[in-house]
Amino acid sequence: LRRLSLSNNNFSKPIPLNLFNATSLLSLDLSHNALSGQIPAEITHLRNLVFLDLSSNMLNGSLPAELTELTQLAGTVNLSYNCFSGKVPASYGRFPVMVSLDLRHNNLTGKIPQVGSLLNQGPTAFAGNPNLCGFPLSTPCPEAQNPNVLPSNPENPNNPRKPDLVGDE
Repeated sequence: LRRLSLSNNNFSKPIPLNLFNATSLLSLDLSHNALSGQIPAEITHLRNLVFLDLSSNMLNGSLPAELTELTQLAGTVNLSYNCFSGKVPASYGRFPVMVSLDLRHNNLTGKIPQVGSLLNQGPTAFAGNPNLCGFPLSTPCPEAQNPNVLPSNPENPNNPRKPDLVGDE
């Protein structure tokens, strides 16, 4: 079995673990169902996978960093229109440049990591996550989430890093 498309079937349970025994799969499309739960760690058994579409389900939890272990991915990784929460893993920067990542319309938060192939994704890949910020989105991150921006120091405006210690006891 090389390609499996079970899209638009109204499946409503978690992704069955025995699906990941089909280790010769190149393409897996489970989109447009009502699948729930997290993406099982066993997805890494699909070492030959080139295309993955899990969009338009009710999958939740954090984005699994282990997806980057699928080193043959070269097409689309579509996780859009689900209920994923938390941060975009920095490890997603290890996806090959030719991977088109789609994380639209989830509940992702924080700053998009500025690493590797994540820098090549356009703003559309992250749209619809109102609590996500940073390049390539036009939403700037608050200073607490943006370690590259040093806050100014009102005690010593000439040096934003160190407080003015002159006269301190």
